[in-house]
Amino acid sequence: MSPCAWPRGLFTSEATMTNDGIPLFERFQRSHGLACWEWGLNRCIVLHCNHYLIFHSAVVEREGKALVLVGEPGSGKSTLCAALAFSGWRLLSDELGMLSPSDGRFASLARPITLKNESIQVIQALRPDVEWGPLVPGTLKGTVRHIRPDVRAISKIEEKAKPSWFVFVKYEKGTGIRVDEISKAQTMIRIARSAFNYGILGFKGFEALADAIEGSETLSLRYDNLEQAIDFFNRSPFPPITV
Repeated sequence: MSPCAWPRGLFTSEATMTNDGIPLFERFQRSHGLACWEWGLNRCIVLHCNHYLIFHSAVVEREGKALVLVGEPGSGKSTLCAALAFSGWRLLSDELGMLSPSDGRFASLARPITLKNESIQVIQALRPDVEWGPLVPGTLKGTVRHIRPDVRAISKIEEKAKPSWFVFVKYEKGTGIRVDEISKAQTMIRIARSAFNYGILGFKGFEALADAIEGSETLSLRYDNLEQAIDFFNRSPFPPITV
């Protein structure tokens, strides 16, 4: 990441971030550098770490078992991930699920958790003791702030976790807690579509994902109360499914 090249750099406060000389995204304000640095690191991982099957998700671990949270932008995935990461679960990643075809386990990134807009206030109220980075307003995704992972997540970064739950999450007002089963076939299709390098890995990626899903519970969760959602995941085994 660097200021724009001369002479543009003399007359603008913009910066660029490149990978092997190729821009990762459009020029951005230097004041947005921290947020863009995080997004750029994710792109570098996606471009180069093809020894993992990588897909858009958050992953936390408890007792060696990985809980994979899948959701569209704005679904509450990262908010729930941050809440769980400071409620007894170990953070692996808030953005990229990295499944190793060689051993069928999820690797850990344990980098800062990125929160946006309303999620920042939600986690500040829920976990006032966590360590925050600076506020970065006005980015393409709105206001961004990062949470430092706890010591356990960093000290155990070499420890992988076995896939155990794939949960499609969505924050939805007026739902309370609504949990439904999703078929393993539908789970496979939806996650394959969100994978960044599924086509590159080919059959190896297919086998790794199929084996991970076959040995896991597959659910959808709609929630409108974060503390109730945390309580649901902290009960082991998970409560009975409501239909």
